Order: sequence, then C-alpha cells, then structure tokens
Amino acid sequence: MSPHFCHHTRTGVYAKARGQEKPPSSSRFSLILLGMLFFCWLPNQLKAGAWPQDKGSAYLKLGLRLTTARFFYNEVGRRTAIHPYADFSSIAYGEFGVFKNVTAIASIPFFRYVRVKRETIAIGGGIIREIGQNAGFADPEVGVRFGIARFGAWVISAEGLLGLPLGESMDINNLILGDGEFNQLIRIQAGHSFYPKPFYMSVGIGYNNRTAGFSDELRYDAEFGYASDKWLLNIKIRGTRSLKNGDPLIVGSRGNPNNQSSLIYAPEVNYYLKPGLGLSASIEGSVLEENFISGVTYAVGIFLQI
Repeated sequence: MSPHFCHHTRTGVYAKARGQEKPPSSSRFSLILLGMLFFCWLPNQLKAGAWPQDKGSAYLKLGLRLTTARFFYNEVGRRTAIHPYADFSSIAYGEFGVFKNVTAIASIPFFRYVRVKRETIAIGGGIIREIGQNAGFADPEVGVRFGIARFGAWVISAEGLLGLPLGESMDINNLILGDGEFNQLIRIQAGHSFYPKPFYMSVGIGYNNRTAGFSDELRYDAEFGYASDKWLLNIKIRGTRSLKNGDPLIVGSRGNPNNQSSLIYAPEVNYYLKPGLGLSASIEGSVLEENFISGVTYAVGIFLQI
C-alpha cells in the first residue's frame, strides 16, 4: 500500500507527567461517537508513535495532502523527467483506546485524485495538451497498537496494520488509486519523554508483507519533537527499503510501484486552538529514491483529542 500519513501529538504524555489528567465528562462517549461519524467512521504520520491511547480516549484527524512532481527515480536510482504529476488525497485518521494498552487505529483515504499533464508537439507545429486523471476511494489501513512495557521514561509498543485493497487498481492511463494487494505490516516502536524538558522522541522498525507479486519491505521511522501547551513541533523520518523478493514482472504504477525504496523527511507544525482541538501543517521531501516519484508533498489538517 502507498504510505499514509498521520500526525499525533504527545501533549497528553506531558500532562500526565505533570499530574494533569483529563477532566471527567459524562458526554465523552457521545463526543467520541460523533467525532467518528464526522471523520468517516474512525474507532494512522498523526501517528502516536509508541504511546497507546488511554482507555476511552480518542484522537481524530481530517487531513489534506498534495504531492506535485516532475521527476521519477528508476530501479537503480537514476532520475528521469516525467510529465507534470499531481496526487491529492483527503484522509480521515483515528485512534481509540479500546482497553488499557490496546489502541484501535484506522487511516481512511476516502478521496484520492491523481493527474498527469502531457504535452506533445503536433505535426506542423503547435502543442497538444492532454490530461490523464482518475479519482475515487483509495486503500485504507486498519490495525491495533499494543502497549508492551514501560521502563522509566521509555514506552515500548507493538503495532499491526492491514492494508485493504479497496481502491481502484485498473486504469487506462495507469493512474491507479490502490495497488490491488492485501499487505500486513508489523512493527516494534519505542518512545522516550525527556520530561520535565519539553522534548520527546520515538523510533520504530517493521516488516511489510506484500502480496500479489509485490516485494516485501523493511520499514523504519523516527520522530523528534518539542511539545508545549500551544505548540507541537517535530520532524519525522520514514524509510522504506524493498527486499526485491517479488515477481519481477509486477511493475505497479507510478504512484503505487513495486520495489519502491525511499527515505522521507517531514518537518511538521501543530498548533492548539484550544485544549483538544488544533491545526497541523507539514512539508515532505525525500532522498535515496528507487522506483519513486520525486517531488514535494504538502499536508494540512485539523485534529481533535477527546
């Protein structure tokens, strides 16, 4: 599955460290239910790293994401020019603390729009402009995070995600919305709070088992951030390395290729409008690309913590 993005704040970690628990509310369940309905049924970078949600708590986010690109790195990392490419997604993301140390997570890309502009020189001169495009529902991810252990300021958790092949995987212009394969990602994560200093970090490593002839992948990530009552500033690093153990005849598409490798870096800013409600913005770049569209990704979102 193409990676989805979630950006979760750590303010709750510091509130607990200061002894500030969430205020009790008899309508918490109703708020969670309404939030889930608003965010297109939610029970993933948004991502909570190693920290599970408290039982009965939820984190919901509605995000918009735009990638624009003019270059593609092939299977040996050589850059080639491509026609202007754009990939826009609307993503609903949620986490819900089902039990103590058990968090349900879901990332629902309920709308994805992919476009390529082609320009060719006509016989006798002039330019012919064509637009290939496709839009619709993309591949969602659902899963569970388990809190395993706590060692002082360290938190260890395990996470399992299922990539569901619900997006369109056939298109005349090869602008597909999903990759047509059912993948299973498992990973181990570790988080550390530097309280009373307002900093935190989280690292993780995982294995993505892909099907339908796609190669399996090694996934790794890290996040370093600063948290205060109003601001959460962080930088996320997310890496994918293909094991190249799949069917060599399976190519995929530009947006969902086989044997894809990359290292993505993304600085992010989160601002709290009021307790539990905030806005986020980030920008992504990449290095070490193979079978990868090279461009810039912009993301904005609004999030709710209940």
